[in-house]
Amino acid sequence: MRRCWLGFVLCAAISCGDGADLGFAVALEIAYDGAVTDAQIATVASYAFHASGDETFTQSVKTPRAQRNERVLYRPLASTRTLMLVVDAVDAAGAIIAKGTGPSLTLASGTTHAGLILKAEGQAECGSSADCDEAHVCDGMSRCVLPTTCRALKRAHDAAPSGLYTIAPSSGSLAVYCDMTGDGGGWMLVTEAMIASEMQVGTTVTRGVGDHGGLTMAVEPTIPGCNGNAPKAMHLLLFKDPIEWRQIRARYRFIGKASCWSVFGDRSFLLSTYDPNVYPFTTSLDLIHDEVKMGGSAGDLFDGKDSRCDTDTKNFWGNGTADRSVVLGLRRKVNAQPSGFATQADCLDLGGTSWTYSEIFIRED
Repeated sequence: MRRCWLGFVLCAAISCGDGADLGFAVALEIAYDGAVTDAQIATVASYAFHASGDETFTQSVKTPRAQRNERVLYRPLASTRTLMLVVDAVDAAGAIIAKGTGPSLTLASGTTHAGLILKAEGQAECGSSADCDEAHVCDGMSRCVLPTTCRALKRAHDAAPSGLYTIAPSSGSLAVYCDMTGDGGGWMLVTEAMIASEMQVGTTVTRGVGDHGGLTMAVEPTIPGCNGNAPKAMHLLLFKDPIEWRQIRARYRFIGKASCWSVFGDRSFLLSTYDPNVYPFTTSLDLIHDEVKMGGSAGDLFDGKDSRCDTDTKNFWGNGTADRSVVLGLRRKVNAQPSGFATQADCLDLGGTSWTYSEIFIRED
């Protein structure tokens, strides 16, 4: 068999599937084995690539760095294509030094032919995330890869729209819905599968599914309270760590009438075991918007009090029976512990009082 240490013919059945819609590309790695000397490698000025059957890729030149490993990028024209990919070794004068004929390769496989070790990978090379499509980011090894979080994708592609994406945190790849516009973007929607634990006293709880598959929760008290040390209506909901999140945002709704309550991370009236592992809401630090009748007689704006027990007209849950709602964010305390929501209601009207959580999102910062 004729020995040819430079150049190869690669007949690859490239089957990208849905990858073509994600900017799929094949990174070809050329490595020289010990039979090829450094002096021989140094005579190569560039590699010229040709792909018969794909007119969009007639030639691409890469200048070698006179080392034993080189990488080049080939982006297929269609999602499934069988073609002949040829690489020529070219000297400084532009003359072809050698052209090889090699065995067939399939993606993610490798072989050695006359001194060349060839490898094809289904990842695109990149200099920055701008070289990747809007569902991928550029990692530290110049590869277009899945983002670890919605926030990471938002940082890489600020104009990426809200929608379904695949992320790859340390726990494994996940299909998630990302809110890319609200409150700076990069928020991951919480689903029922992310619930770590739930505790309740004097309440009935109904779980539901909201927009994009997000978790909704409705809590209705079954005891009126306002009876000294008698049990009070309480509910605790904690979430897992699909990502290492630091903030949780939700839309809260308060229905009916309760004169005494603890909400938004406050534990003034909660049992010691009911720890949501979040800091109480602080106006100067936490996000809040879309307030509706959260100020009682003072209007829509929430006054920042996370707990109270009085009959003042500014007590938003104790003044009247109208629906109140707000979108509000809380900060997590300890990463190693599950975190979420805890709410207590007392001195309330049975049959008409309840609270709900919906549009729950988490983000790492």
